[in-house]
Amino acid sequence: MAGIGVVKALIKQTLEQLGLTVDGVAQTGGTLQQVTDLGSTTTTPITASGANTFGAPGVQTHIDGTLLVDEDLDVTGQILLQDGSLANPALLFKSTDGGSPLGFAVISANRMEIVANGATVARVQAGLFSMFAELNVAGQKLSNWDLVVEDNTAGSGAPNLLSATLDAAKLLTNFGATEKNFHTLAAAAAGIHNWFVSSDASDFLRVTANTGDVVILNGVASASAGFVESQDRYASCHLVSLDATTYLAREVQGSWNVDGVDAPHNFGSLVASIGYQASATAIVATSDGLTTGLIPTNASVVTTTVATDADDIVTLPAPVVGKKHRVYAGAAHEVRTVSGSNQTINNVDSDGTNELTLASGDAVTFECVSATAWIAYGYSSTGSALTLTPA
Repeated sequence: MAGIGVVKALIKQTLEQLGLTVDGVAQTGGTLQQVTDLGSTTTTPITASGANTFGAPGVQTHIDGTLLVDEDLDVTGQILLQDGSLANPALLFKSTDGGSPLGFAVISANRMEIVANGATVARVQAGLFSMFAELNVAGQKLSNWDLVVEDNTAGSGAPNLLSATLDAAKLLTNFGATEKNFHTLAAAAAGIHNWFVSSDASDFLRVTANTGDVVILNGVASASAGFVESQDRYASCHLVSLDATTYLAREVQGSWNVDGVDAPHNFGSLVASIGYQASATAIVATSDGLTTGLIPTNASVVTTTVATDADDIVTLPAPVVGKKHRVYAGAAHEVRTVSGSNQTINNVDSDGTNELTLASGDAVTFECVSATAWIAYGYSSTGSALTLTPA
């Protein structure tokens, strides 16, 4: 019997040296268990040469009271939390007032979520932080967002397909684009946020809704899987998904269109105490009226020059009834409607067979009166009324 006692003493001493004893109760096989009530005043050191692991997948670890963790943990002294889920977080803090518990769910190697009552409150994924509900610390609401800025140049052939999670905290720009920048929104689901800025100097940005979804901007709804598109540099908007089918544009700055049609701000009655000025868009007439010779839909004032000579062409945009485009000719050139459109200027077909000729210094207003007709009127450089007939 004395030999058995010696063996037990040696085993106990060995386990103590390995840090695998608690109040005299030891376990082998790398598993530490506490099966007795230690009492409120008992201190139980847990030591090991590697990381300390609480629980295992599917196993609960309960700690009543305070868990103290050394603040000076080195790389070999970490506390590991097993993978969790929204319904079963890896670490759960129980509410003392009967409210929903708050937990941390380590979903995967690069994703951790803060959850409450089975719903995501905040997420850290691939270095991005996303917040999905009001978060308070010491009674103070946290309302500041740090957005990751991403310059994206995806074109029409391979649009940038947005992720509802990975792109949720990004400010997407088209800086550096050499053509129009295309994005496709994630399938709508309440609470998705996306931010966009059309920052490139010459190319715009288009955001297209997913299949069956719509985008509403300035009160105008797109078609199913329709789009919104910037019309000037630094135009910006914040899109938020309201439900399973609808994105709403908030904080809209600059000019945007919906499915190619202007979606202007509705100011109601506008009163200016010191007047207002429309910004001018510079146009360079070209031999075919394309590229720099196209008048943008949103350009109300245009100044023109020519690439070569008076045979160069400026092309009016697609008709939008009520739109007016004032053209100040810096050199003589021609004005046409969209090629093959059969659209008229002053009742004369001007899509290529005929064109309206402007002299240097002319100031002419083109007003759209129907889906196929423009009226042109204006003055010469001397202030004389012009007779404008395409030929």
